Amino acid sequence: MNEKNIIRLALIATLLYVTITIIAIFNYPFALNLSNAAQIISGFSGSLFALCSGLFIYVTIKNQNKQFKRTEEQFELSRELSEKQQFENIFFQRLGILNDIINNTKGETTDSYLKRIVNSSGYEFFSNLFKEFKNLPTPLPKPLLNHFKSNWNNGEYKNIHDEEIPFLFSINANNINLAVLRYEYFFEEHSSQLGHFYRYIHNLIKYAIDERSKYKDEKKYIDLIQTQVSNDQLGLLFYNGLSKYAKSKMGHPKFKDRLDKYQLFENISSKTLIINDHHHSYPMTIFKFLTHAEKMEQKKIRDEKIKSTELFYELAPSDSSEKEM
Repeated sequence: MNEKNIIRLALIATLLYVTITIIAIFNYPFALNLSNAAQIISGFSGSLFALCSGLFIYVTIKNQNKQFKRTEEQFELSRELSEKQQFENIFFQRLGILNDIINNTKGETTDSYLKRIVNSSGYEFFSNLFKEFKNLPTPLPKPLLNHFKSNWNNGEYKNIHDEEIPFLFSINANNINLAVLRYEYFFEEHSSQLGHFYRYIHNLIKYAIDERSKYKDEKKYIDLIQTQVSNDQLGLLFYNGLSKYAKSKMGHPKFKDRLDKYQLFENISSKTLIINDHHHSYPMTIFKFLTHAEKMEQKKIRDEKIKSTELFYELAPSDSSEKEM
C-alpha cells in the first residue's frame, strides 16, 4: 500500500467518524441519553485514533525502510566504484608490464628466404618469430621430421622415409592438426622467449575475468589487452591456444576456450592465419574478415554454444592450473 492510499484511508475514516457522530446526536435524541451518545462517540473515537495511529506508524516505518534501502544502495554503489578503481589501478599497471615484457623479449630467428639468422627484439622479434613459424625451412630439420613421424595420426607415419615427409606436408597443408604439430615443434625451439609472454597474457585475461565477470564488463578489459598485441602475436596465440601446451593438467583447452569466448581474435587479419579455414577452430569468434553470410553462420554457432553450459565450465579445485605454455 502506497502513502497516497494510506492518506485516503485516513480521510475516509475521519469522514465516517464525523458522519456517525452526527447520526448518533440527531437521530436518537429520545432513545439515547447524552451519556450513552458520549460513550458511543468516545468508543468510536478511540478506535479511529488507534486506526490513524497505526496508519501513520506504518507510513513512518515504510519511509525509514526506503531511506535505509537508499542508503544501502548508495553504499553498494560506492563499494563497486571503489572495487573498480582498485581493479583498474592493478590492471593498467599489469598492462604496462605486458608492454615491458614485449619490448624486452629478444632473440634469434631464422630467415628462410635469406638463409640467415636474424637478431631482433620487441614487436619486430615476434613478427620474425611468426614468419619463421609460417615458412617451413627447406630442407626440413631432423627434429621436425621426428616430431612429425611420432605425433601425426597417432604415429601412422612412424616408419616413413624422411624424404617423403615434405610431400605429406604439402598435400596436408590445410590440415589444422598438421599446423598444430608444426607449432608445437616451433614452440619447443622458442619456449624460453614465448613461455613468459603466453603465461602473462593468460594470467592477465584470467584476472580480468575473475575480478569483473560479476559486473559483466570483463570483455571491455580483455579488448584492451587485444589492443596491445600485434597481428603476429595474435597469430602465435591463435595456434598456441590449439596446442597441447595451452591445455590444463587434465587436458582441458581452457585457455583456448577463454580466447574464443571473449573473441580475442575477432580483429585478426585473415593473412595472419596459415589458411583462412583455420578460423573454424574458434567457433565462438565472429572474425571481422568473414563475409556477412559467414558472420551470420558464426553468430548462430556462438548463440548455440552460449546456451550450452558444457563449454563454459568453471575451474575445478582439482584442475585449477594449466600446463606451462
